[in-house]
Amino acid sequence: MTDETSSEDLLKKEAGGLAALRQEIDAIDDQIHDLLMRRTEVVHGVARVKNAARQVGEEDHLVPSLAMRPEREAGILRRLKGRHKGELPFHVIAQLWRELINAKTRLQGPMSVALYIPGDDDRPFGMRDLARAYYGAATTLNIRVTAFAALAEVVQVPGVIGVVPLPEPGQSDPWWPHLLAFDGLNELGGPRVVMRLPFLVDDPEAPNYPEAMTIACQDQVESGDDRSLFIAISRWNAEDFEVIGQCAEVGLTVKMIDAHGGGVPHTRRLFLLESDSFVSASDPRLGEVVTKDGPVSELRSVGGYAAPIVVKKQG
Repeated sequence: MTDETSSEDLLKKEAGGLAALRQEIDAIDDQIHDLLMRRTEVVHGVARVKNAARQVGEEDHLVPSLAMRPEREAGILRRLKGRHKGELPFHVIAQLWRELINAKTRLQGPMSVALYIPGDDDRPFGMRDLARAYYGAATTLNIRVTAFAALAEVVQVPGVIGVVPLPEPGQSDPWWPHLLAFDGLNELGGPRVVMRLPFLVDDPEAPNYPEAMTIACQDQVESGDDRSLFIAISRWNAEDFEVIGQCAEVGLTVKMIDAHGGGVPHTRRLFLLESDSFVSASDPRLGEVVTKDGPVSELRSVGGYAAPIVVKKQG
């Protein structure tokens, strides 16, 4: 056998092996496709059950105009993260499932995004990229020049969710106090925080997206690992430690995210607070924190979010 013949045989053997591997990939693709089609059929079944439950009033927390379920989405991704292994980065898996989840949501009802992009958002992966990654390539994104306009659209148009930057201390006109202005303006209640983005954090292999919050006319539903948000209205130009201490007296462990107003004696301030666990909007402690002589005149629930998945860094 010559060297030339030996090389030809080796190439044929390798080509045959490559063809077999490609056939296996095609077979796997067919299985994935079959399961995706089956998954869609099940989703339609879920939608039918939800509609029937709404008609008899069994699922009061579901919003008829919005099929999005942030707590369910968080549970799916947490479960997948717990079983994931191999070389494929988990953020790729998460992106695939985000597309599936969003397609499912659009099948069940209208969904579009009112996106507020600050004028200084010039990062390689900006707010538009974040919203597109988390709400799907086929979901309509409507850019709004102010956060107030985005919140107004959430309240006025069924099926709209808002995406706004994460609050930063010291801003002259933060968006979060506007949540109070819209409260009670429609039958679904006011706009509330329902998700914090990105949902995967500290992942060195994933795009470095900015941080943001998703707003919807929807109650926070417990996912198993959550943070709840409140706006405290002070009786006077209170300090943050006074408000946090008043909350602690009734068993609410909170930290301050931002404060707004004040600066003049006897002027009220607003405080955006975050708890370390889920707190229902009907929790009696929200009323108990208000005392005759205490610094807090009102504590309002403004939603919350499922705690993001922290991806362990390599090395």
